Amino acid sequence: MRKITAAAFLSLDGVMQAPGGPTEDPQGGFEEGGWMFKIWDPGIEPTLGSLFSGEYDLLLGRRTYDIFAAYWPYAEGDNKPMSEAFDRANKYVLTRGDQPLEWQNSHRLRGVEDVARIKAEPGSDIIIQGSRHCDRDLQAARRAAPLPRRSTDPGHQRSRDRASGPDRGGNLVMLELHGHPFSSFTWKALIPLYANGTDFTFQQVDPSVPKFESFTGKVHPSGQFPVLVDGETIVVEATGIIEHLAVHHPGPAPLIPPDPAQAAVARMLDRVFDNYVMGNMQRVIAAHFVDKDDPGAGGLRDEPFAPEIAAGKAGLRRAYGWLENWLGSNALPPHVSLVTCAAAPALFYADWVEPVTQSCPRLVALRAELLALPPVARCVEDARPYRPFFPYGAPNRD
Repeated sequence: MRKITAAAFLSLDGVMQAPGGPTEDPQGGFEEGGWMFKIWDPGIEPTLGSLFSGEYDLLLGRRTYDIFAAYWPYAEGDNKPMSEAFDRANKYVLTRGDQPLEWQNSHRLRGVEDVARIKAEPGSDIIIQGSRHCDRDLQAARRAAPLPRRSTDPGHQRSRDRASGPDRGGNLVMLELHGHPFSSFTWKALIPLYANGTDFTFQQVDPSVPKFESFTGKVHPSGQFPVLVDGETIVVEATGIIEHLAVHHPGPAPLIPPDPAQAAVARMLDRVFDNYVMGNMQRVIAAHFVDKDDPGAGGLRDEPFAPEIAAGKAGLRRAYGWLENWLGSNALPPHVSLVTCAAAPALFYADWVEPVTQSCPRLVALRAELLALPPVARCVEDARPYRPFFPYGAPNRD
Protein backbone atom coordinates (compact mmCIF):
# COMPACT_ATOMS: atom_id res chain seq x y z
CA MET A 1 0.00 0.00 0.00
CA ARG A 2 1.26 3.47 -0.89
CA LYS A 3 1.86 6.07 1.79
CA ILE A 4 0.33 9.53 1.51
CA THR A 5 2.27 12.34 3.22
CA ALA A 6 0.76 15.80 3.70
CA ALA A 7 3.13 18.79 3.60
CA ALA A 8 2.64 22.55 3.44
CA PHE A 9 4.38 25.86 4.02
CA LEU A 10 2.51 27.18 7.03
CA SER A 11 3.21 30.22 9.21
CA LEU A 12 2.82 30.14 12.97
CA ASP A 13 -0.33 32.24 12.73
CA GLY A 14 -1.95 29.81 10.34
CA VAL A 15 -1.25 31.32 6.91
CA MET A 16 -0.92 28.74 4.14
CA GLN A 17 -2.12 30.89 1.27
CA ALA A 18 0.29 31.99 -1.49
CA PRO A 19 3.70 31.34 0.11
CA GLY A 20 5.56 31.46 -3.22
CA GLY A 21 4.74 34.78 -4.88
CA PRO A 22 2.62 37.94 -4.80
CA THR A 23 0.30 36.82 -7.61
CA GLU A 24 0.15 33.15 -6.69
CA ASP A 25 -3.25 33.27 -4.97
CA PRO A 26 -4.74 36.71 -4.20
CA GLN A 27 -8.17 35.24 -3.44
CA GLY A 28 -10.04 37.07 -0.69
CA GLY A 29 -7.88 40.18 -1.10
CA PHE A 30 -4.77 38.45 0.26
CA GLU A 31 -1.87 40.87 -0.22
CA GLU A 32 1.04 39.02 1.37
CA GLY A 33 1.81 36.48 -1.34
CA GLY A 34 5.43 35.40 -1.28
CA TRP A 35 5.68 35.71 2.51
CA MET A 36 7.70 32.49 2.74
CA PHE A 37 10.80 33.98 1.14
CA LYS A 38 10.84 36.93 3.52
CA ILE A 39 11.41 34.62 6.49
CA TRP A 40 13.05 31.59 4.85
CA ASP A 41 14.81 29.31 7.33
CA PRO A 42 17.60 27.21 5.73
CA GLY A 43 16.96 24.60 8.42
CA ILE A 44 13.90 23.46 6.50
CA GLU A 45 15.93 22.53 3.40
CA PRO A 46 16.97 19.03 4.56
CA THR A 47 13.33 18.22 5.27
CA LEU A 48 12.30 19.38 1.81
CA GLY A 49 15.19 17.52 0.18
CA SER A 50 14.20 14.32 1.92
CA LEU A 51 10.52 14.74 1.06
CA PHE A 52 11.06 15.35 -2.65
CA SER A 53 13.89 12.87 -3.24
CA GLY A 54 13.35 9.75 -5.29
CA GLU A 55 10.14 8.96 -7.16
CA TYR A 56 6.76 10.16 -5.93
CA ASP A 57 3.31 11.12 -7.14
CA LEU A 58 1.35 14.24 -6.18
CA LEU A 59 -2.14 14.61 -4.72
CA LEU A 60 -3.48 18.15 -5.08
CA GLY A 61 -6.64 20.15 -4.66
CA ARG A 62 -7.94 21.92 -7.73
CA ARG A 63 -6.67 25.39 -6.78
CA THR A 64 -3.16 24.19 -5.97
CA TYR A 65 -3.13 22.13 -9.17
CA ASP A 66 -3.96 25.21 -11.24
CA ILE A 67 -1.24 27.23 -9.50
CA PHE A 68 1.34 24.47 -10.05
CA ALA A 69 0.28 23.88 -13.67
CA ALA A 70 0.75 27.55 -14.50
CA TYR A 71 4.36 27.55 -13.25
CA TRP A 72 6.15 24.24 -12.90
CA PRO A 73 5.98 22.91 -16.50
CA TYR A 74 7.80 26.06 -17.62
CA ALA A 75 10.32 26.49 -14.78
CA GLU A 76 13.99 26.78 -15.73
CA GLY A 77 17.32 27.31 -13.99
CA ASP A 78 17.58 26.06 -10.40
CA ASN A 79 13.95 24.94 -10.53
CA LYS A 80 14.38 22.77 -13.64
CA PRO A 81 15.03 19.49 -11.72
CA MET A 82 11.84 20.00 -9.69
CA SER A 83 9.96 20.87 -12.88
CA GLU A 84 11.06 17.62 -14.50
CA ALA A 85 10.18 15.58 -11.40
CA PHE A 86 6.71 17.12 -11.25
CA ASP A 87 6.22 16.45 -14.96
CA ARG A 88 7.08 12.75 -14.46
CA ALA A 89 4.88 12.34 -11.41
CA ASN A 90 1.29 11.27 -11.61
CA LYS A 91 -0.76 14.24 -10.47
CA TYR A 92 -4.00 13.18 -8.78
CA VAL A 93 -6.44 16.09 -8.52
CA LEU A 94 -9.22 15.89 -5.93
CA THR A 95 -12.00 17.99 -7.47
CA ARG A 96 -15.75 18.02 -8.02
CA GLY A 97 -15.37 20.09 -11.21
CA ASP A 98 -15.07 18.98 -14.81
CA GLN A 99 -12.52 21.53 -16.04
CA PRO A 100 -9.81 19.92 -18.19
CA LEU A 101 -6.56 18.75 -16.59
CA GLU A 102 -4.04 19.58 -19.29
CA TRP A 103 -0.74 19.00 -17.47
CA GLN A 104 0.71 15.65 -18.49
CA ASN A 105 0.07 12.65 -16.23
CA SER A 106 -2.89 14.35 -14.51
CA HIS A 107 -5.80 12.27 -13.19
CA ARG A 108 -9.13 13.40 -11.73
CA LEU A 109 -10.36 12.02 -8.38
CA ARG A 110 -13.92 12.64 -7.23
CA GLY A 111 -13.64 11.88 -3.51
CA VAL A 112 -11.81 10.15 -0.69
CA GLU A 113 -13.02 6.78 -1.98
CA ASP A 114 -10.94 7.35 -5.13
CA VAL A 115 -7.99 8.29 -2.92
CA ALA A 116 -8.39 5.03 -1.03
CA ARG A 117 -8.36 3.17 -4.34
CA ILE A 118 -5.14 4.70 -5.66
CA LYS A 119 -3.51 4.33 -2.24
CA ALA A 120 -4.14 0.59 -2.42
CA GLU A 121 -2.68 0.30 -5.92
CA PRO A 122 1.03 -0.37 -6.53
CA GLY A 123 3.15 2.66 -7.27
CA SER A 124 5.18 5.48 -5.76
CA ASP A 125 4.30 7.08 -2.46
CA ILE A 126 2.14 10.18 -2.73
CA ILE A 127 2.77 13.73 -1.49
CA ILE A 128 0.13 16.37 -0.81
CA GLN A 129 1.80 19.79 -1.16
CA GLY A 130 -0.33 22.65 0.13
CA SER A 131 -3.95 21.94 -0.82
CA ARG A 132 -5.36 22.70 2.64
CA HIS A 133 -8.93 21.56 1.97
CA CYS A 134 -7.72 18.36 0.34
CA ASP A 135 -5.41 17.71 3.32
CA ARG A 136 -8.18 18.43 5.82
CA ASP A 137 -10.70 16.10 4.16
CA LEU A 138 -8.17 13.27 3.98
CA GLN A 139 -7.10 13.74 7.59
CA ALA A 140 -10.77 13.45 8.52
CA ALA A 141 -10.99 10.21 6.55
CA ARG A 142 -7.61 9.05 7.93
CA ARG A 143 -6.03 8.65 4.47
CA ALA A 144 -3.00 10.89 4.97
CA ALA A 145 -0.11 11.04 7.45
CA PRO A 146 1.08 14.58 8.29
CA LEU A 147 4.72 15.46 7.89
CA PRO A 148 6.40 16.47 11.19
CA ARG A 149 6.27 20.25 11.31
CA ARG A 150 9.22 22.60 11.34
CA SER A 151 8.08 26.12 12.17
CA THR A 152 9.44 29.56 11.35
CA ASP A 153 8.11 32.91 12.59
CA PRO A 154 6.63 34.92 9.71
CA GLY A 155 6.78 38.22 11.57
CA HIS A 156 3.24 39.13 10.55
CA GLN A 157 -0.26 38.33 11.72
CA ARG A 158 -3.49 37.65 9.92
CA SER A 159 -6.16 38.15 12.54
CA ARG A 160 -8.89 36.18 10.83
CA ASP A 161 -6.80 33.00 10.83
CA ARG A 162 -5.28 32.01 14.15
CA ALA A 163 -3.96 28.52 14.20
CA SER A 164 -0.93 26.95 15.75
CA GLY A 165 0.52 26.60 19.19
CA PRO A 166 2.52 24.20 21.33
CA ASP A 167 0.94 21.30 23.12
CA ARG A 168 2.07 20.16 26.57
CA GLY A 169 5.03 18.38 25.01
CA GLY A 170 6.18 21.49 23.14
CA ASN A 171 5.18 20.14 19.74
CA LEU A 172 3.57 22.47 17.22
CA VAL A 173 -0.07 21.53 16.70
CA MET A 174 -2.91 22.91 14.65
CA LEU A 175 -6.30 23.62 16.19
CA GLU A 176 -9.32 24.15 13.95
CA LEU A 177 -12.80 24.69 15.30
CA HIS A 178 -15.58 24.09 12.80
CA GLY A 179 -18.90 25.71 13.66
CA HIS A 180 -21.09 28.76 13.17
CA PRO A 181 -21.01 32.03 15.16
CA PHE A 182 -24.78 31.88 15.80
CA SER A 183 -24.73 28.29 17.05
CA SER A 184 -25.18 27.89 20.81
CA PHE A 185 -23.02 24.78 20.97
CA THR A 186 -20.33 26.50 18.90
CA TRP A 187 -20.31 29.22 21.58
CA LYS A 188 -19.81 26.51 24.16
CA ALA A 189 -16.58 25.46 22.42
CA LEU A 190 -15.45 29.01 21.63
CA ILE A 191 -15.73 30.31 25.20
CA PRO A 192 -12.91 28.11 26.62
CA LEU A 193 -10.67 28.89 23.64
CA TYR A 194 -11.17 32.62 24.15
CA ALA A 195 -10.85 32.38 27.93
CA ASN A 196 -7.45 30.69 27.74
CA GLY A 197 -6.16 32.66 24.76
CA THR A 198 -5.69 29.42 22.84
CA ASP A 199 -4.55 29.87 19.25
CA PHE A 200 -6.88 28.28 16.72
CA THR A 201 -8.47 28.70 13.32
CA PHE A 202 -12.23 29.15 13.13
CA GLN A 203 -13.74 27.41 10.12
CA GLN A 204 -17.28 28.67 9.61
CA VAL A 205 -19.61 26.04 8.21
CA ASP A 206 -21.18 26.85 4.87
CA PRO A 207 -24.97 26.44 5.11
CA SER A 208 -25.19 26.09 1.32
CA VAL A 209 -23.34 22.74 1.49
CA PRO A 210 -25.68 19.77 2.15
CA LYS A 211 -25.31 18.62 5.73
CA PHE A 212 -23.66 15.26 5.15
CA GLU A 213 -21.41 16.51 2.35
CA SER A 214 -19.72 19.05 4.64
CA PHE A 215 -16.62 18.35 6.71
CA THR A 216 -18.61 18.25 9.96
CA GLY A 217 -21.22 16.08 8.30
CA LYS A 218 -18.58 13.52 7.43
CA VAL A 219 -16.79 13.36 10.78
CA HIS A 220 -19.64 13.75 13.30
CA PRO A 221 -21.95 10.75 13.84
CA SER A 222 -25.03 12.88 13.15
CA GLY A 223 -23.41 15.62 11.09
CA GLN A 224 -23.51 18.26 13.83
CA PHE A 225 -21.03 20.94 14.88
CA PRO A 226 -18.87 22.11 16.56
CA VAL A 227 -15.98 19.83 15.64
CA LEU A 228 -12.42 20.39 16.85
CA VAL A 229 -9.45 19.26 14.77
CA ASP A 230 -6.26 19.00 16.82
CA GLY A 231 -3.48 17.78 14.55
CA GLU A 232 -4.51 14.23 13.69
CA THR A 233 -7.22 14.11 16.36
CA ILE A 234 -10.86 14.95 15.67
CA VAL A 235 -13.05 15.74 18.68
CA VAL A 236 -16.84 15.93 18.41
CA GLU A 237 -19.41 17.29 20.87
CA ALA A 238 -18.86 20.58 22.72
CA THR A 239 -18.43 18.93 26.13
CA GLY A 240 -15.84 16.55 24.68
CA ILE A 241 -14.03 19.51 23.13
CA ILE A 242 -13.84 21.28 26.51
CA GLU A 243 -12.57 18.13 28.22
CA HIS A 244 -9.96 17.73 25.44
CA LEU A 245 -8.81 21.35 25.79
CA ALA A 246 -8.51 20.99 29.56
CA VAL A 247 -6.18 18.00 29.15
CA HIS A 248 -4.17 18.94 26.06
CA HIS A 249 -4.27 22.76 25.96
CA PRO A 250 -4.66 23.97 29.55
CA GLY A 251 -4.57 27.64 30.43
CA PRO A 252 -5.46 30.04 33.24
CA ALA A 253 -9.19 29.29 33.05
CA PRO A 254 -9.99 26.23 35.21
CA LEU A 255 -12.18 24.44 32.69
CA ILE A 256 -12.50 21.28 34.82
CA PRO A 257 -12.18 21.78 38.60
CA PRO A 258 -9.11 19.95 39.94
CA ASP A 259 -11.02 18.52 42.89
CA PRO A 260 -12.77 15.31 41.74
CA ALA A 261 -15.90 16.04 43.74
CA GLN A 262 -16.20 19.54 42.27
CA ALA A 263 -15.48 18.15 38.82
CA ALA A 264 -18.39 15.73 39.25
CA VAL A 265 -20.69 18.64 40.14
CA ALA A 266 -19.46 20.61 37.11
CA ARG A 267 -20.22 17.67 34.81
CA MET A 268 -23.68 17.26 36.37
CA LEU A 269 -24.55 20.91 35.77
CA ASP A 270 -23.16 20.68 32.24
CA ARG A 271 -25.74 17.97 31.54
CA VAL A 272 -28.52 20.00 33.15
CA PHE A 273 -27.82 23.07 31.03
CA ASP A 274 -27.33 21.07 27.82
CA ASN A 275 -30.26 18.69 28.17
CA TYR A 276 -32.92 20.73 29.96
CA VAL A 277 -32.15 24.37 29.15
CA MET A 278 -30.49 24.18 25.74
CA GLY A 279 -32.46 21.06 24.85
CA ASN A 280 -35.85 22.59 25.59
CA MET A 281 -34.90 25.85 23.90
CA GLN A 282 -33.98 23.89 20.78
CA ARG A 283 -37.23 21.95 21.04
CA VAL A 284 -39.12 25.24 20.72
CA ILE A 285 -36.98 26.34 17.77
CA ALA A 286 -37.24 22.96 16.04
CA ALA A 287 -41.04 23.30 16.06
CA HIS A 288 -40.66 26.00 13.40
CA PHE A 289 -38.85 23.73 10.91
CA VAL A 290 -40.11 21.07 8.54
CA ASP A 291 -37.12 18.83 9.38
CA LYS A 292 -35.94 19.37 12.94
CA ASP A 293 -32.82 17.25 12.37
CA ASP A 294 -31.74 19.19 9.26
CA PRO A 295 -33.43 22.61 9.33
CA GLY A 296 -31.65 23.81 6.24
CA ALA A 297 -33.04 20.98 4.13
CA GLY A 298 -36.78 21.54 4.58
CA GLY A 299 -36.99 25.18 5.63
CA LEU A 300 -39.64 26.70 7.90
CA ARG A 301 -43.12 25.32 8.45
CA ASP A 302 -46.06 27.39 7.29
CA GLU A 303 -47.14 27.35 10.93
CA PRO A 304 -44.96 26.23 13.88
CA PHE A 305 -46.03 23.06 15.69
CA ALA A 306 -47.78 24.52 18.74
CA PRO A 307 -47.73 21.40 21.00
CA GLU A 308 -43.93 21.17 20.74
CA ILE A 309 -43.56 24.85 21.55
CA ALA A 310 -45.75 24.48 24.63
CA ALA A 311 -43.87 21.38 25.79
CA GLY A 312 -40.47 23.04 25.27
CA LYS A 313 -41.49 26.14 27.22
CA ALA A 314 -42.87 24.03 30.05
CA GLY A 315 -39.59 22.14 30.17
CA LEU A 316 -37.68 25.42 30.37
CA ARG A 317 -39.77 26.64 33.30
CA ARG A 318 -39.11 23.38 35.16
CA ALA A 319 -35.38 23.67 34.48
CA TYR A 320 -35.35 27.31 35.62
CA GLY A 321 -37.03 26.33 38.88
CA TRP A 322 -34.59 23.49 39.54
CA LEU A 323 -31.58 25.71 38.87
CA GLU A 324 -32.95 28.51 41.05
CA ASN A 325 -33.31 26.09 43.96
CA TRP A 326 -29.87 24.58 43.37
CA LEU A 327 -28.22 28.01 43.31
CA GLY A 328 -29.89 28.81 46.62
CA SER A 329 -27.75 26.28 48.47
CA ASN A 330 -24.74 25.66 46.22
CA ALA A 331 -21.94 27.61 44.55
CA LEU A 332 -20.84 27.32 40.94
CA PRO A 333 -17.21 26.50 40.09
CA PRO A 334 -15.07 29.59 39.36
CA HIS A 335 -15.34 31.04 35.84
CA VAL A 336 -14.47 30.00 33.20
CA SER A 337 -15.39 26.38 33.75
CA LEU A 338 -17.30 23.67 31.93
CA VAL A 339 -20.41 25.04 33.67
CA THR A 340 -19.75 28.56 32.37
CA CYS A 341 -19.39 27.25 28.84
CA ALA A 342 -22.67 25.32 29.03
CA ALA A 343 -24.71 27.87 30.98
CA ALA A 344 -23.87 31.03 29.02
CA PRO A 345 -25.24 30.06 25.57
CA ALA A 346 -28.07 28.03 27.10
CA LEU A 347 -29.39 30.90 29.23
CA PHE A 348 -28.71 33.48 26.52
CA TYR A 349 -30.92 31.81 23.93
CA ALA A 350 -33.45 30.16 26.27
CA ASP A 351 -34.38 33.57 27.68
CA TRP A 352 -35.32 34.63 24.15
CA VAL A 353 -38.03 31.96 23.88
CA GLU A 354 -39.13 31.76 27.53
CA PRO A 355 -37.85 34.70 29.60
CA VAL A 356 -36.23 34.00 32.96
CA THR A 357 -38.44 36.07 35.25
CA GLN A 358 -37.84 37.67 38.63
CA SER A 359 -39.40 34.59 40.22
CA CYS A 360 -35.89 33.17 39.65
CA PRO A 361 -33.69 36.09 40.79
CA ARG A 362 -30.54 33.99 41.19
CA LEU A 363 -30.85 32.71 37.64
CA VAL A 364 -31.51 36.22 36.32
CA ALA A 365 -28.35 37.40 38.08
CA LEU A 366 -26.34 34.43 36.78
CA ARG A 367 -27.36 35.17 33.18
CA ALA A 368 -26.27 38.80 33.53
CA GLU A 369 -22.99 37.73 35.16
CA LEU A 370 -22.23 35.29 32.35
CA LEU A 371 -22.99 37.78 29.57
CA ALA A 372 -20.56 40.24 31.15
CA LEU A 373 -17.64 37.80 30.86
CA PRO A 374 -15.32 38.87 27.98
CA PRO A 375 -15.28 35.47 26.21
CA VAL A 376 -19.08 35.34 26.29
CA ALA A 377 -19.48 38.98 25.26
CA ARG A 378 -17.27 38.25 22.26
CA CYS A 379 -19.55 35.39 21.18
CA VAL A 380 -22.59 37.63 21.57
CA GLU A 381 -21.09 40.31 19.35
CA ASP A 382 -19.80 37.90 16.70
CA ALA A 383 -23.28 36.35 16.47
CA ARG A 384 -25.15 39.67 16.26
CA PRO A 385 -25.22 39.88 12.42
CA TYR A 386 -27.04 36.55 12.27
CA ARG A 387 -29.97 37.45 14.56
CA PRO A 388 -32.42 37.81 11.65
CA PHE A 389 -32.10 34.04 11.18
CA PHE A 390 -33.59 33.31 14.62
CA PRO A 391 -36.94 31.76 13.62
CA TYR A 392 -38.70 32.70 16.85
CA GLY A 393 -37.81 36.37 16.37
CA ALA A 394 -34.72 37.71 18.19
CA PRO A 395 -35.66 40.30 20.82
CA ASN A 396 -34.19 43.77 20.58
CA ARG A 397 -31.93 43.37 23.62
CA ASP A 398 -28.75 41.68 24.82
